[in-house]
Amino acid sequence: MSWHLTALFYAVALAGSAPVVTEVDGSTDAARWMPLSQLRDSTLSPAAVDALRLLDEVAPRTEDPAWPTAQPARVLLTTPRRSHTVRKLIYFVAMTLDGFIASPDSDHSMFIEGEDHGAWVLEHMPETVPTAYRHLVPGLAETGNRRFDTVLMGRATYEFGLRDGATSPYGHLRQYVMSTSLDSVPDAAMGLVSEDPLEFVRTLKKEHGLDIWLCGGGKLAAALRDEIDELIVKINPVVIGSGIPLFDSAHSPQRYDVVSGEIYDSGVTIMTYARRG
Repeated sequence: MSWHLTALFYAVALAGSAPVVTEVDGSTDAARWMPLSQLRDSTLSPAAVDALRLLDEVAPRTEDPAWPTAQPARVLLTTPRRSHTVRKLIYFVAMTLDGFIASPDSDHSMFIEGEDHGAWVLEHMPETVPTAYRHLVPGLAETGNRRFDTVLMGRATYEFGLRDGATSPYGHLRQYVMSTSLDSVPDAAMGLVSEDPLEFVRTLKKEHGLDIWLCGGGKLAAALRDEIDELIVKINPVVIGSGIPLFDSAHSPQRYDVVSGEIYDSGVTIMTYARRG
C-alpha cells in the first residue's frame, strides 16, 4: 500500500531545523519523514496536494523570524491502522493468455519476470517478492509491506517452493498453507489451515492489518471465490495449452468490473478487477 496522508487537517510544526507538516489523526501504526519535494502527487488526495503545495510556496517567504528557511519543508507520511475497514482478499497472480497460472506440474518458468512491469510490482506490492530474492533488489530488504501482510497458498503452490528448499517462501509476511490433506509443514513460520477456507478468510478479514494476498493455486482460488474482493492478473503473452487454471472449478459465471489496466513493452498486461456486487 502506498504511503499517504489520512487526515484532511494539517498542523505546521518545527522539527530540528526543518519546517514540517504533520497530520492530526493519531490512528496510525507507522510513520516516516520525507522531503516535500520528493512526494508524488499520485500518492495523495487532491486536497492534500493543494495544501502541501501552498505550504511549500508560503514557508520560504514567511516573515516570522522563528521560521527556519534553510531546509525544505518535510511531511510526515503515515500508514493507517485501517481498523475502520474490512481487509480485502486479493488474488494476485501471473496468467497465460489461455487462462493458466502454472503448467500441469506447477512450473512457472514460462512467465516473464521483472523487466518493465516489474517496476509496478515493486512500487505497489514489493512484499510479493519472495524473501530469498529480496536482497537482489537494492533497498527491497529494508522496504516495509505496502499492500499485504498476510499470504495464503494451496498445497500445490507451497510444495512447488519446497522443491527449491523454500520452506518459508514469504518470511516477511504471515503465511498460511490451506490444505485438508497435509498433516504438517516443515517450517514453524508456516501456519497450516485445515478448516473451512471461507470461514478462515472471513475471520482474517475482521482482524486489523493490511490486505490478504492469495497467491495460488487454482483449487484454493475456486474455494475462496466468494470472498475474493479483487483480482489482479499479470497476463503474459504466452499460450501453454494445458495447466492449472486461474479458477479450478465447475462452470459458474461471475462478473468482475475493471478497475485499471497497464500494458507494458514486455508484452505483459496487468489488469485489476473488482468483484461485482
